[in-house]
Amino acid sequence: MGGIANTGGQAPGHAVLYILVADVDTTCIDTEQLGGSVVSKHLDPGPGAPTFAYLRDPSGNVFGVFAPPAA
Repeated sequence: MGGIANTGGQAPGHAVLYILVADVDTTCIDTEQLGGSVVSKHLDPGPGAPTFAYLRDPSGNVFGVFAPPAA
């Protein structure tokens, strides 16, 4: 999954890696317990859309995690 967005200069150019996980909420909790942080979390994005979150590791790298919508 991916896309291109205009940040209007609010963020430097970058790419985001997305990782498939079993449970986004649990992954967010684990991230914080291991020294990372949750940048944003979207657990109810709408019908048919995956849940996802943007996370930051202790070194400052941002990445995304997602889980497919329930069948």
